Amino acid sequence: MLLEVFKILARFLLPILLIILGLTVVNIMLNCKKYGTKIFASFKKYNSNGKMRDLAIDMLKNQNHKSVLIVNRDDNSFYAITHYAVFAIYVFDNNDSISGNINDRYLKCNNIDILNPIPKFLNDNNNIKNAGINLECIYINAKKDVKLNINNFNEKFYTLNDFYYKLYSNQHTNIKYSFEEATHLKNIIEDVIYGNNKN
Repeated sequence: MLLEVFKILARFLLPILLIILGLTVVNIMLNCKKYGTKIFASFKKYNSNGKMRDLAIDMLKNQNHKSVLIVNRDDNSFYAITHYAVFAIYVFDNNDSISGNINDRYLKCNNIDILNPIPKFLNDNNNIKNAGINLECIYINAKKDVKLNINNFNEKFYTLNDFYYKLYSNQHTNIKYSFEEATHLKNIIEDVIYGNNKN
């Protein structure tokens, strides 16, 4: 009797399991085609250290065939000098939604005051621009379930997938900076960020 019940269940469940497996394989293949297999290595690296900023750096390195120079700013932001652009990147890696005003000293994160990091980031970016470097600013919301409600801050927020696709679409962009020029730009940025206290 039990064997008969098992056979009946297997007859109904097996096709469903095969459909789920097939859809999973198709989804993986579509992601590989869209983003390349390197995105999986990026997530593996993230899992080992737990910082979304490092995942963004790894994505940058994977999608640039030339050297990428990185200037670390803090746990959530960095500068990346590629052969075609200089990026100022801030990664929001919060587990709870953020609200407030861009000019506020503190923002609210799950009803807890956190120091607003954006004005200092914007100030550093302005100082770098004043030193003659054209920056492309990227703001990444690493957790898609987290809402960022920052009033008077009109910048676009990228998801990690959006960011990866942007890099993917730019991978064949013409070379703007030689390695020597990129190194010079890195030195200028480090002078602005670190002053005389370079790491």
